[in-house]
Amino acid sequence: MKYFLLLFVTLVTLGEVFLRVAIKGDESLQVYYKKRLSKSDEVFIEKSGEFPYSTYFSPSPFLGVTYNKNLKGVKSHGLTKGEDDARLNLCRVGIFGGSVAEQFGKYLVKYKRKNLEAMKEALRPCADRKIIIEIFSEGSFKQPQQYIAFSTLGHNLDMAINLDGFNEIFLDPGIHYPAYFPYLVSEMYYLNEEKLAILKKIKSTLLLEKRLTKLMADNPTFGGSHLLNLFFKSMERWSHQRRRKLRRTIRRRRDVNSTERIKERANTWERYTRLQGIIGKSQGIDSFYFIQPNIHVKGSKILSNKEEELLELDKLNEGFKSIDHSYRLLRKSVEKLKNEDVTVYNLELIFKDTKKTLYTDNCCHVNVQGNDILFREIFNRINTYYKRK
Repeated sequence: MKYFLLLFVTLVTLGEVFLRVAIKGDESLQVYYKKRLSKSDEVFIEKSGEFPYSTYFSPSPFLGVTYNKNLKGVKSHGLTKGEDDARLNLCRVGIFGGSVAEQFGKYLVKYKRKNLEAMKEALRPCADRKIIIEIFSEGSFKQPQQYIAFSTLGHNLDMAINLDGFNEIFLDPGIHYPAYFPYLVSEMYYLNEEKLAILKKIKSTLLLEKRLTKLMADNPTFGGSHLLNLFFKSMERWSHQRRRKLRRTIRRRRDVNSTERIKERANTWERYTRLQGIIGKSQGIDSFYFIQPNIHVKGSKILSNKEEELLELDKLNEGFKSIDHSYRLLRKSVEKLKNEDVTVYNLELIFKDTKKTLYTDNCCHVNVQGNDILFREIFNRINTYYKRK
């Protein structure tokens, strides 16, 4: 046994020496683990009270699920912190939707100085007032969560912008629940012993990943090792695949992509967007609704090599295969709402002639350049609306 261990240590050492000589040992490898560890509240699941799912999300009496109020950048109502200003004579613009809308809201806050002139030109009612961006979006939100957030929290707004799409036709709480239930309901409520056991496995997998990340971040020898880096990346992929498999077991996602179920999700978006518009008009709040672009909609973008690789990650996922068809249902809903005088716009083709990489994952999220285009297209349409008004 001792000879086997000696041989193993020798081979690992020789391999490490070879890699450090051949690849000139990149000391910046450790930076990845330090950055990942610094975002551990967002990446890793911990135990939180009687709901063992996460410290990242908390149950909400109104919205089903919100962010944990103890996290940095989260307001008391459990949604992302935008801009705070208690003064009067302000123009408050609310951003509603899921994680794409949340990222867009953060983009508006971060690049406000660069875009302020274009914002003031488009938001004509706000021309003589200071514009404040308030974010009522959260990852996984879909209608009716936007409708509920708007009706309960949006009464002080002057304007509202919804950015929807992927979540509306893809995210489903599981076949045992109505399609309009929040996506994470099966992992936050009704937790029987079977679900708790699965959640415990998910948590233990993530805690193992967190401990290894901390080891790599704190120890230069480990964090800078090419061999250990290769091992960690393999372990990370295994952890990700295991969690996805366990979560599918909880949600029992079979049948959620049937034609009828997809129609139900699309109809839910249409119904609650209509109701949100009615509430907005009754309160004198100008509301604008946008369908976001998506990497899975055929012909909607000239994909870069990196984006092609992103699509390869889930080429066998039946849910992703249904997105192109599901977006057709949203198009029909958009046309119906337009005929009812709802200010709704379809942005699914705004990246059509763009060759450079805009998508950051195989879901729907975009980089700064993607948000630049979103900003231009959204505010151009709002500007046109007020010019015609």
